[in-house]
Amino acid sequence: MTHLDEFQVAQERTENEGGDKQFIELETRKSIETQQSIENVNSEESFVFVEESQGLPQEGAHVPSVSVRPTSVSNATVVASAYSSSKEDRGHRLGNFWNYPEFNPSSKRLSLLPDRFFSLITSSVTPSCPLRYADFGCNEGELTVEFWNKLVSALDGSDGESINPLTPPKDAKALGVDIDEVLIERAKARVSSPGPSIVFVSGDITDKSFLASQIERISVGERITLLSLFSTTMWVHIHLGDAKFFEFLQEVCGHCEFFLVEPQPRKCYKGVNKRLRSMGRPSVDFGGLENLLQIEETIEACILKFGFVKCDIWGGEGGGREEERTHWARKLMLFRRVSS
Repeated sequence: MTHLDEFQVAQERTENEGGDKQFIELETRKSIETQQSIENVNSEESFVFVEESQGLPQEGAHVPSVSVRPTSVSNATVVASAYSSSKEDRGHRLGNFWNYPEFNPSSKRLSLLPDRFFSLITSSVTPSCPLRYADFGCNEGELTVEFWNKLVSALDGSDGESINPLTPPKDAKALGVDIDEVLIERAKARVSSPGPSIVFVSGDITDKSFLASQIERISVGERITLLSLFSTTMWVHIHLGDAKFFEFLQEVCGHCEFFLVEPQPRKCYKGVNKRLRSMGRPSVDFGGLENLLQIEETIEACILKFGFVKCDIWGGEGGGREEERTHWARKLMLFRRVSS
Protein backbone atom coordinates (compact mmCIF):
# COMPACT_ATOMS: atom_id res chain seq x y z
CA MET A 1 0.00 0.00 0.00
CA THR A 2 1.39 3.42 -0.92
CA HIS A 3 1.58 6.42 1.44
CA LEU A 4 -1.36 7.95 -0.43
CA ASP A 5 -3.43 4.79 -0.08
CA GLU A 6 -2.62 4.66 3.64
CA PHE A 7 -3.63 8.29 3.96
CA GLN A 8 -7.00 7.70 2.28
CA VAL A 9 -7.76 4.78 4.59
CA ALA A 10 -6.77 6.83 7.63
CA GLN A 11 -8.90 9.77 6.48
CA GLU A 12 -11.98 7.58 6.05
CA ARG A 13 -11.40 6.13 9.53
CA THR A 14 -11.05 9.62 11.03
CA GLU A 15 -14.24 10.82 9.33
CA ASN A 16 -16.19 7.79 10.59
CA GLU A 17 -14.98 8.43 14.13
CA GLY A 18 -15.95 12.08 13.96
CA GLY A 19 -12.32 13.29 14.06
CA ASP A 20 -11.20 16.75 13.08
CA LYS A 21 -10.42 16.79 9.36
CA GLN A 22 -8.46 19.99 9.61
CA PHE A 23 -5.30 17.98 10.16
CA ILE A 24 -5.34 17.07 6.45
CA GLU A 25 -3.36 19.35 4.15
CA LEU A 26 -3.38 17.44 0.89
CA GLU A 27 -3.11 18.69 -2.66
CA THR A 28 -2.46 15.86 -5.12
CA ARG A 29 -3.74 14.15 -8.25
CA LYS A 30 -7.22 15.06 -9.52
CA SER A 31 -8.43 11.50 -9.08
CA ILE A 32 -7.85 11.81 -5.34
CA GLU A 33 -9.14 15.35 -5.11
CA THR A 34 -12.50 14.30 -6.51
CA GLN A 35 -12.86 11.66 -3.80
CA GLN A 36 -11.94 13.84 -0.84
CA SER A 37 -13.28 17.01 0.75
CA ILE A 38 -10.61 18.82 2.70
CA GLU A 39 -12.00 21.54 4.97
CA ASN A 40 -10.50 24.92 5.78
CA VAL A 41 -7.17 24.48 3.97
CA ASN A 42 -7.30 28.04 2.65
CA SER A 43 -8.06 29.78 5.91
CA GLU A 44 -7.03 33.45 5.73
CA GLU A 45 -5.12 33.18 8.97
CA SER A 46 -4.55 29.90 10.81
CA PHE A 47 -1.55 31.16 12.76
CA VAL A 48 -2.17 32.12 16.37
CA PHE A 49 0.33 33.14 19.02
CA VAL A 50 -0.50 32.21 22.60
CA GLU A 51 0.92 34.81 24.97
CA GLU A 52 3.03 33.45 27.83
CA SER A 53 2.49 35.15 31.20
CA GLN A 54 4.63 32.91 33.41
CA GLY A 55 8.09 33.91 32.21
CA LEU A 56 10.75 31.65 30.72
CA PRO A 57 10.35 27.92 31.37
CA GLN A 58 12.89 26.46 33.78
CA GLU A 59 14.21 22.94 34.15
CA GLY A 60 11.31 20.62 34.82
CA ALA A 61 8.84 23.07 33.32
CA HIS A 62 5.42 21.89 32.22
CA VAL A 63 5.43 20.29 28.79
CA PRO A 64 2.37 21.42 26.79
CA SER A 65 -0.17 18.65 26.27
CA VAL A 66 -2.28 20.38 23.63
CA SER A 67 -2.15 18.85 20.17
CA VAL A 68 -3.62 20.20 16.95
CA ARG A 69 -3.97 16.67 15.60
CA PRO A 70 -6.39 13.92 16.71
CA THR A 71 -4.41 11.50 18.87
CA SER A 72 -5.93 8.55 17.01
CA VAL A 73 -4.10 9.54 13.83
CA SER A 74 -0.59 8.15 13.50
CA ASN A 75 2.46 10.32 12.93
CA ALA A 76 3.16 8.42 9.73
CA THR A 77 -0.26 9.28 8.31
CA VAL A 78 0.10 13.00 9.04
CA VAL A 79 3.65 13.19 7.65
CA ALA A 80 2.75 11.13 4.58
CA SER A 81 -0.09 13.49 3.72
CA ALA A 82 2.23 16.49 3.98
CA TYR A 83 4.93 14.77 1.93
CA SER A 84 2.52 13.80 -0.85
CA SER A 85 2.51 17.34 -2.23
CA SER A 86 6.23 18.03 -1.82
CA LYS A 87 6.90 18.86 -5.43
CA GLU A 88 4.13 21.46 -5.56
CA ASP A 89 5.11 22.90 -2.17
CA ARG A 90 8.81 23.07 -3.08
CA GLY A 91 9.83 22.19 0.46
CA HIS A 92 7.77 24.86 2.22
CA ARG A 93 5.51 22.32 3.97
CA LEU A 94 8.08 19.88 5.35
CA GLY A 95 11.38 21.68 4.95
CA ASN A 96 12.73 19.32 2.29
CA PHE A 97 14.13 22.11 0.14
CA TRP A 98 15.93 20.92 -2.98
CA ASN A 99 18.38 23.83 -3.06
CA TYR A 100 19.04 24.24 0.65
CA PRO A 101 22.87 24.34 0.52
CA GLU A 102 22.67 27.25 -1.90
CA PHE A 103 21.02 29.60 0.60
CA ASN A 104 22.31 28.06 3.85
CA PRO A 105 25.73 26.47 3.22
CA SER A 106 27.20 24.19 5.87
CA SER A 107 30.12 26.56 6.40
CA LYS A 108 27.77 29.05 8.07
CA ARG A 109 27.17 26.64 10.95
CA LEU A 110 30.57 24.97 11.12
CA SER A 111 32.30 28.34 11.41
CA LEU A 112 30.60 28.79 14.80
CA LEU A 113 32.01 25.55 16.22
CA PRO A 114 35.70 25.55 17.20
CA ASP A 115 37.87 22.46 17.38
CA ARG A 116 37.25 22.30 21.13
CA PHE A 117 33.60 21.58 20.45
CA PHE A 118 34.41 18.46 18.43
CA SER A 119 37.04 17.39 20.96
CA LEU A 120 34.39 17.54 23.68
CA ILE A 121 32.13 15.20 21.71
CA THR A 122 34.87 12.69 20.89
CA SER A 123 36.27 12.70 24.44
CA SER A 124 33.52 10.26 25.39
CA VAL A 125 34.60 7.74 22.74
CA THR A 126 36.19 4.51 24.01
CA PRO A 127 37.03 1.16 22.38
CA SER A 128 33.81 -0.24 23.80
CA CYS A 129 31.78 2.86 22.81
CA PRO A 130 33.04 3.93 19.37
CA LEU A 131 32.07 7.17 17.65
CA ARG A 132 28.49 7.13 16.38
CA TYR A 133 26.76 10.13 14.82
CA ALA A 134 23.23 10.61 13.44
CA ASP A 135 21.86 13.67 11.63
CA PHE A 136 18.06 13.72 11.37
CA GLY A 137 16.58 15.95 8.69
CA CYS A 138 19.89 15.86 6.81
CA ASN A 139 18.59 17.28 3.50
CA GLU A 140 21.13 16.36 0.79
CA GLY A 141 23.87 15.58 3.29
CA GLU A 142 26.29 18.45 2.73
CA LEU A 143 26.40 19.46 6.39
CA THR A 144 26.27 15.82 7.54
CA VAL A 145 29.42 14.86 5.64
CA GLU A 146 31.39 17.96 6.60
CA PHE A 147 30.31 17.70 10.24
CA TRP A 148 31.29 14.02 10.22
CA ASN A 149 34.73 14.82 8.83
CA LYS A 150 35.25 17.31 11.65
CA LEU A 151 34.29 14.69 14.24
CA VAL A 152 36.60 12.10 12.71
CA SER A 153 39.51 14.52 12.51
CA ALA A 154 39.02 15.35 16.19
CA LEU A 155 39.02 11.63 16.95
CA ASP A 156 42.36 10.89 15.28
CA GLY A 157 44.00 14.27 15.77
CA SER A 158 44.35 15.04 12.06
CA ASP A 159 43.61 18.30 10.30
CA GLY A 160 40.65 16.75 8.49
CA GLU A 161 42.10 17.41 5.03
CA SER A 162 42.97 13.78 4.33
CA ILE A 163 40.05 12.14 6.07
CA ASN A 164 38.02 9.69 4.03
CA PRO A 165 34.51 9.57 5.54
CA LEU A 166 34.16 5.99 4.28
CA THR A 167 37.14 4.68 6.23
CA PRO A 168 37.41 6.62 9.50
CA PRO A 169 39.38 5.20 12.43
CA LYS A 170 38.19 3.17 15.38
CA ASP A 171 35.03 1.73 13.89
CA ALA A 172 33.30 5.12 13.65
CA LYS A 173 29.92 5.22 11.91
CA ALA A 174 27.47 7.92 10.84
CA LEU A 175 23.84 8.05 9.69
CA GLY A 176 21.91 10.71 7.80
CA VAL A 177 18.10 10.55 7.48
CA ASP A 178 15.68 12.68 5.48
CA ILE A 179 12.13 12.08 4.32
CA ASP A 180 12.89 13.11 0.73
CA GLU A 181 14.21 10.32 -1.49
CA VAL A 182 15.60 12.77 -4.05
CA LEU A 183 17.66 14.52 -1.39
CA ILE A 184 18.94 11.21 -0.04
CA GLU A 185 20.10 10.14 -3.50
CA ARG A 186 22.04 13.40 -3.70
CA ALA A 187 23.50 12.69 -0.26
CA LYS A 188 24.65 9.24 -1.33
CA ALA A 189 26.39 10.81 -4.32
CA ARG A 190 28.52 12.87 -1.95
CA VAL A 191 30.48 9.78 -0.97
CA SER A 192 32.55 8.24 -3.74
CA SER A 193 31.49 4.62 -3.22
CA PRO A 194 29.26 2.60 -0.88
CA GLY A 195 30.84 2.05 2.48
CA PRO A 196 29.94 0.98 6.01
CA SER A 197 30.92 4.13 7.91
CA ILE A 198 28.40 6.70 6.61
CA VAL A 199 24.90 5.72 5.54
CA PHE A 200 22.08 7.83 4.12
CA VAL A 201 18.49 6.60 4.21
CA SER A 202 15.09 8.12 3.44
CA GLY A 203 12.23 7.81 5.88
CA ASP A 204 10.04 9.41 8.53
CA ILE A 205 11.99 10.25 11.68
CA THR A 206 8.74 10.64 13.65
CA ASP A 207 8.06 6.91 13.19
CA LYS A 208 9.48 5.32 16.35
CA SER A 209 10.02 1.86 14.85
CA PHE A 210 11.74 3.28 11.77
CA LEU A 211 13.90 5.57 13.89
CA ALA A 212 14.99 2.72 16.18
CA SER A 213 15.76 0.39 13.27
CA GLN A 214 17.98 3.00 11.62
CA ILE A 215 19.83 3.75 14.85
CA GLU A 216 20.58 0.03 15.09
CA ARG A 217 22.32 0.20 11.72
CA ILE A 218 25.16 2.09 13.38
CA SER A 219 24.83 1.19 17.05
CA VAL A 220 23.35 -1.97 18.53
CA GLY A 221 22.53 -1.89 22.21
CA GLU A 222 24.33 1.38 22.92
CA ARG A 223 23.35 5.03 22.69
CA ILE A 224 25.01 6.92 19.87
CA THR A 225 27.62 9.55 20.67
CA LEU A 226 25.89 12.54 19.07
CA LEU A 227 22.54 13.21 17.42
CA SER A 228 21.82 16.48 15.61
CA LEU A 229 18.63 18.24 14.53
CA PHE A 230 19.48 21.22 12.35
CA SER A 231 16.45 23.41 11.56
CA THR A 232 14.09 20.44 11.81
CA THR A 233 12.09 20.95 15.00
CA MET A 234 9.49 23.32 13.52
CA TRP A 235 8.56 20.98 10.68
CA VAL A 236 7.85 18.16 13.13
CA HIS A 237 6.05 20.48 15.54
CA ILE A 238 3.56 22.06 13.11
CA HIS A 239 2.40 18.71 11.76
CA LEU A 240 2.30 16.62 14.95
CA GLY A 241 1.13 19.22 17.47
CA ASP A 242 2.53 19.93 20.92
CA ALA A 243 2.06 16.61 22.69
CA LYS A 244 3.44 14.39 19.93
CA PHE A 245 6.26 16.82 19.19
CA PHE A 246 7.55 16.64 22.76
CA GLU A 247 7.15 12.86 22.67
CA PHE A 248 9.31 12.91 19.54
CA LEU A 249 11.97 14.98 21.32
CA GLN A 250 11.98 12.55 24.22
CA GLU A 251 12.34 9.59 21.85
CA VAL A 252 15.25 11.23 20.03
CA CYS A 253 16.99 12.16 23.27
CA GLY A 254 16.72 8.57 24.43
CA HIS A 255 19.08 7.44 21.69
CA CYS A 256 22.08 9.72 22.32
CA GLU A 257 24.71 10.90 24.80
CA PHE A 258 25.09 14.36 23.22
CA PHE A 259 22.26 16.23 21.51
CA LEU A 260 22.88 19.22 19.22
CA VAL A 261 19.74 21.11 18.24
CA GLU A 262 19.04 24.19 16.15
CA PRO A 263 15.36 25.00 16.78
CA GLN A 264 13.51 27.45 14.58
CA PRO A 265 12.25 30.51 16.51
CA ARG A 266 8.60 31.65 16.37
CA LYS A 267 9.07 33.98 13.38
CA CYS A 268 9.85 30.92 11.24
CA TYR A 269 6.47 29.41 12.12
CA LYS A 270 4.64 32.47 10.86
CA GLY A 271 6.65 32.40 7.65
CA VAL A 272 5.46 28.89 6.73
CA ASN A 273 1.91 29.86 5.80
CA LYS A 274 2.98 33.20 4.41
CA ARG A 275 5.15 31.43 1.84
CA LEU A 276 2.59 28.73 1.11
CA ARG A 277 -0.16 31.27 0.49
CA SER A 278 2.11 33.32 -1.77
CA MET A 279 2.52 30.16 -3.86
CA GLY A 280 -1.22 29.52 -3.94
CA ARG A 281 -0.80 26.39 -1.81
CA PRO A 282 -2.96 25.21 1.12
CA SER A 283 -1.79 26.52 4.48
CA VAL A 284 -0.96 24.42 7.54
CA ASP A 285 -3.35 24.60 10.47
CA PHE A 286 -1.27 24.84 13.62
CA GLY A 287 -3.24 27.48 15.46
CA GLY A 288 -3.50 25.36 18.60
CA LEU A 289 0.21 25.25 19.33
CA GLU A 290 1.32 26.72 22.65
CA ASN A 291 4.47 28.54 23.77
CA LEU A 292 5.48 29.75 20.32
CA LEU A 293 6.59 33.07 21.76
CA GLN A 294 9.25 31.17 23.70
CA ILE A 295 9.56 27.97 21.70
CA GLU A 296 13.36 27.83 21.93
CA GLU A 297 13.23 28.09 25.72
CA THR A 298 10.44 25.52 25.89
CA ILE A 299 12.45 23.04 23.82
CA GLU A 300 15.46 23.62 26.06
CA ALA A 301 13.39 23.05 29.22
CA CYS A 302 12.05 19.79 27.82
CA ILE A 303 15.50 18.47 26.92
CA LEU A 304 16.75 19.28 30.44
CA LYS A 305 13.77 17.39 31.81
CA PHE A 306 14.81 14.34 29.76
CA GLY A 307 18.06 13.94 31.71
CA PHE A 308 20.46 16.35 29.99
CA VAL A 309 22.47 19.41 30.96
CA LYS A 310 23.34 22.28 28.66
CA CYS A 311 27.00 22.35 27.65
CA ASP A 312 29.44 25.10 26.88
CA ILE A 313 29.33 24.80 23.10
CA TRP A 314 32.95 25.98 22.92
CA GLY A 315 34.19 22.88 24.72
CA GLY A 316 35.26 24.56 27.97
CA GLU A 317 34.65 23.62 31.58
CA GLY A 318 32.45 26.59 32.38
CA GLY A 319 32.11 30.28 31.91
CA GLY A 320 31.95 29.97 28.15
CA ARG A 321 29.09 30.49 25.77
CA GLU A 322 26.33 27.90 26.08
CA GLU A 323 24.86 28.67 22.71
CA GLU A 324 25.63 30.30 19.40
CA ARG A 325 23.34 31.91 16.86
CA THR A 326 23.73 31.22 13.17
CA HIS A 327 23.64 33.88 10.46
CA TRP A 328 19.85 33.32 10.47
CA ALA A 329 19.81 34.16 14.21
CA ARG A 330 18.97 30.59 15.20
CA LYS A 331 20.42 29.05 18.35
CA LEU A 332 22.86 26.15 18.27
CA MET A 333 22.50 24.38 21.62
CA LEU A 334 24.47 21.37 22.84
CA PHE A 335 23.23 19.06 25.60
CA ARG A 336 25.00 16.19 27.39
CA ARG A 337 23.30 13.27 29.10
CA VAL A 338 23.74 13.10 32.88
CA SER A 339 21.20 10.41 33.78
CA SER A 340 20.48 6.98 32.40
